Amino acid sequence: MGDKDLTVKASTEIVPQFMQGVAGATGFEDVSADCIAIPFMRLAQTNTPQASPGKDRLDGLEAGQYFNPTTGRIYSDPSFIILGFFRSWTVWHGEPPNATFVRALTPDDFGADYEGKTHRDEKSGKVVDDDDNRYVDTRNFLVLANQHPEDGILLYAMTSTGIPASKMWLAKAGSIRVKDPEGKLVQAPMWARVWELKAIYKQGAKGSYFKVSNITDRGWIDEKLAPMAKTMFEEAQSYNKLQIAAVVKDELPF
Repeated sequence: MGDKDLTVKASTEIVPQFMQGVAGATGFEDVSADCIAIPFMRLAQTNTPQASPGKDRLDGLEAGQYFNPTTGRIYSDPSFIILGFFRSWTVWHGEPPNATFVRALTPDDFGADYEGKTHRDEKSGKVVDDDDNRYVDTRNFLVLANQHPEDGILLYAMTSTGIPASKMWLAKAGSIRVKDPEGKLVQAPMWARVWELKAIYKQGAKGSYFKVSNITDRGWIDEKLAPMAKTMFEEAQSYNKLQIAAVVKDELPF
């Protein structure tokens, strides 16, 4: 089984007549959320193999575009729906491209057991310890591609220069209010809005790269897509967050 077989798909096809009204066992009763591989979404950089000449080149992909390295999907319309969010600390040993994954930590675990053993390197600004490990503050979004919901839940991890954008995104999403049955204004669920992520090319002390610049609210989710998004949102709440965080690649996002 190759990597492309490990995608989480949600069918948007019309249910054939022979499947309508089917009930009973499906065979998936013992498949828990921990058994599913969550594909991740990347923002292509100029040095991303899939956006550079060579054997890994993905036709049509340009730096600054979002794509799914598992399926090869290019998201030319960068609009997404938030299905979940969690913060983690990803620990790497050594420097890329030879860095190796060590573990993923919850913020509580990092604060209780590791923060006191780390320091911020004066030159690089990275959080490191005396054993050549790097601790990367990671803001993880579980998203649904608005134009390709059949791709299922995607992991989009934001670190480093992407953290300010992640805060802005959450602030905007959290500010949406709707009226409840009693007429009171309450916070809308995160899965109810569509967001467009625009990247710009940035040159700075950390080098040249694309980063999320503008996050635009594109309004309410399509009514036909809402039931699927709500179901995926509920499903995502049961996921093992640290197992999901462990799939991110070194220096993945901006």
